Amino acid sequence: MNSTLSRAMRCVTVAVASVTVIAASATSVWATTDYTPTGGPAVKLQGTNIAITNVPAAQTITCSQFTVPGTVTSPGMSRPLGTTAVGLGTPSETCSHPLMGSISFDVSWNLAVLDASATSSWRVRLVDVSGTAAWANCEWTFEGQADGLFDTATQQWTPTTSALVITGVVGSMCVTIDFLPGDEIVISGSLTNVPPAGSVPLSFS
Repeated sequence: MNSTLSRAMRCVTVAVASVTVIAASATSVWATTDYTPTGGPAVKLQGTNIAITNVPAAQTITCSQFTVPGTVTSPGMSRPLGTTAVGLGTPSETCSHPLMGSISFDVSWNLAVLDASATSSWRVRLVDVSGTAAWANCEWTFEGQADGLFDTATQQWTPTTSALVITGVVGSMCVTIDFLPGDEIVISGSLTNVPPAGSVPLSFS
């Protein structure tokens, strides 16, 4: 009973914190419904202090290396806010869990702009997130989205809120370490675009 109550209290705390962060991270917006991405054509998002936390289980996966390749979708072409700016690929990562050791991720996702900004800071979302994480005798799938702020001056995306959830688990160790369907997953750290040779920084207008 105490464990169940603790999980419930953690979920309530995270929900309240998420609302607070959303309210605090609003950016200056223009009266527009579309935007235009430029740059690329290739992007390379390099992670710094990337951590992936299962909130109800209070367990965190840390990544000493996390790099995501991507391609700008039709650079220079206007599109509605909320539609894809960059198609992202599966990350190259070195991640581990304190109990389970090395973990591998297979993820499909995209990057979309939510608000047009009068500054260099744009509200940018990881959308269409669908992935699998695996370690010894435990594999879990997850999906959802994660909001953040992308600064075109520094090329850095910093997460603000997450709406990622575990959708399924396979293997007895998932249950043993308390990774269960419905658990909320939160990303922390930052991703910085370091354009590969032949590409230029990502920008929006």
